[in-house]
Amino acid sequence: MADDGSAIRRRRQCPECGRRFTTVETTSLSVIKRSGVGNPSAGSRSSTAFARPAKAVL
Repeated sequence: MADDGSAIRRRRQCPECGRRFTTVETTSLSVIKRSGVGNPSAGSRSSTAFARPAKAVL
């Protein structure tokens, strides 16, 4: 597990048996096209696409 803040550890409890367990949750950015096809994002390309409008606002 990377310690760069991209993963979240959560303690959960089973509602049936009461046993506690830990889950690790991560996020991922994907692009859904109009056709409904999903593509995992190309990290640097998506970052650049989102950074341009943000820079224009600032």
